[in-house]
Amino acid sequence: MIRLVMFVVLLTPIIIYAQENVPPAVQENMEEKAEAAGESSRDDSWNQQFDQLSRHRVNLNHCGETELTEISFLDPLQIQVFLKYRELLGPLIDIHELQAIPGWDLETIQKVIPFVSLDNSPPNIPFFQRFRHGESKLIFRVTSAVEKWSGNSNTGYYYLGDPIASNLRYKYQFKNLLQFGITGDKDAGEKFGFGPGSFGFDFYSLHLYARFPGFLKSFALGDYTINMGQGLVMWQGLAMGFGSDITQIKRQSETLRPYTSSGEFNFQRGAAASFAFKSWESTAFLSFRKVDGNQVEDSISGTITISSILEGGYHRTFGELHDKGTLGLFSAGGNLKYRRRLFSIGLNGLVYSFDKPIHKTGQPYNLFAFRGKEGAGFSLNYDFTIGNTHVFGEWAMDQYLHKAFVSGLLMGLGQPMDLSLLIRSLSPEYQSLYSYPLAESSSGNNENGVFVGLALRLGSKWKLNISQDFYRYPWLRYGISAPVYGNSSMFTLDWHLDKTTQVTFNTRYSGTGKNSVSFQGIPIIANQGKFDLRFQTSFQLTRELSMRFRLEYLTFSGSDFGSQKAYLVYSDFFFKPLIRNYTLNLRLQSFDADSYNSRLYSYENDVLYYNYIPFFYGRGLHYYINLKLKPAKSIGIWLKWSQTFILEAGESQNTLAGAAKRKSEIRILSTFNF
Repeated sequence: MIRLVMFVVLLTPIIIYAQENVPPAVQENMEEKAEAAGESSRDDSWNQQFDQLSRHRVNLNHCGETELTEISFLDPLQIQVFLKYRELLGPLIDIHELQAIPGWDLETIQKVIPFVSLDNSPPNIPFFQRFRHGESKLIFRVTSAVEKWSGNSNTGYYYLGDPIASNLRYKYQFKNLLQFGITGDKDAGEKFGFGPGSFGFDFYSLHLYARFPGFLKSFALGDYTINMGQGLVMWQGLAMGFGSDITQIKRQSETLRPYTSSGEFNFQRGAAASFAFKSWESTAFLSFRKVDGNQVEDSISGTITISSILEGGYHRTFGELHDKGTLGLFSAGGNLKYRRRLFSIGLNGLVYSFDKPIHKTGQPYNLFAFRGKEGAGFSLNYDFTIGNTHVFGEWAMDQYLHKAFVSGLLMGLGQPMDLSLLIRSLSPEYQSLYSYPLAESSSGNNENGVFVGLALRLGSKWKLNISQDFYRYPWLRYGISAPVYGNSSMFTLDWHLDKTTQVTFNTRYSGTGKNSVSFQGIPIIANQGKFDLRFQTSFQLTRELSMRFRLEYLTFSGSDFGSQKAYLVYSDFFFKPLIRNYTLNLRLQSFDADSYNSRLYSYENDVLYYNYIPFFYGRGLHYYINLKLKPAKSIGIWLKWSQTFILEAGESQNTLAGAAKRKSEIRILSTFNF
């Protein structure tokens, strides 16, 4: 262990940098989501949104509540206080005036400034002029493993394509008023070519999206996402989870947004429009697309049913290609909202149907799973602000009147303290295809819980966040053969020594019952818990150089192998010369985790728009180098080289024949602006 730590610590004089647009709080949330899902998300919407916000900033003098929700780390109370301040005192004259807004502390202002601007001229550009004065960007990315690659040989299946993953994007954008583009994507192992059933890339996405100041608020053609209420009926956009910032418990987003990611499942394909008239807002959408489904053919009748919907988007083997696009999915719906500055109420509706019946396997945990061809969901959502208290919630039911409920509040208890509370009751029978409320699980049902959080500002430099979530799964789940209770708690202490130096100390515990050993074929439920301790600091050494350091220690208990532990330590170095046309970033990391159960995740800086959150177990070393070049004003080149060395395999890795001792990867991205 000492050798691994020294690998990171002794090499700290090396100086490197890369530009970051995704705020640290969002990076942490993405790590937690990757851990919950067991893999890094292929949705790069966070990366794109913050890059877009940095280039097309929110106009604080003419924005409304909807535009401010795009800055995801602003909580509802901060948004309402800002709007009230602007209503009373008029447009802001100087950006430093933000310090006078109650509830906007120095940390909030520092995070907001890169994404906002002050402009006294409201945007009102004729529609067809937007096609002439915008910016076009062409992006091409390739990724490849360096070591000899033979597909997934451990399972006996070999991939049909080469090990190169590629992505091509074209995007035209005029401010935040108009954008259109196309994305083509091929994963490693998928075939690239033209022929019967092949059209070059494995996946294509097109979109056209425009905003307007009048009755027609926005419209979208092609691929887009819909977000309604608190996610009980439908939520497809960006969403925070239970993180260290206890104020981020409310789902906030514009209802209709363009879809520009390379993820292949969570979006709509068709047409949608939003309308606004005085205090009323409405959105309607129609969509039809093909999705992947695991086909099962009845040996007697020959009837084909779908046992599960596949969301991964991988088409590397004959089996995966056999399931590609086998299920037609029609969706339609919308919402109607009445909004005042301190109050809103909305009605949401959704209907969807498949062209083949869904019939999941007969496992006990699937007793309440969706079956058949058609589904629907309806809900009422609300929010209102009284003084320093913001209340929000949503009541929903599906076509069989099974119910789900979410309600919460954010309360400012004077200048130094904030309180958050979220209550959820999601019945096991409730089903909605696009449901994604804030909960411990991502299924949108079978969970009851209460979350309580407290934020304390201890002077101008210290901030303490404490949270506790108690929940229960009232019915069985995959890997859990009985109703169980669970709880998670978090303690985060932030110290802002000055404008350039921050220290964070974080502890987190999560535990719930899961299947452990079995007795005569009957699973025994045992409590499995994780305790995670993290220390992280970031500071600016010079105008050109900054550094970030993380030390993390984790223990896992309740598995068949007994108690397990893990640690991870890394140093990030960021270097940006003031008059050079390049930037550099380096990470040096060591890790030691007993098994897959005690694996650790860490967000990595990467090439433009690429979302990568790997996990580590076993004992080893890892490093990566990012290089960004700007050979001309209209050309950008990103390169990333990474290597992982496994010095000692983890417990689960020992079962893999020929487990790799070294993994190398190179990623290259180029952009052309015109």
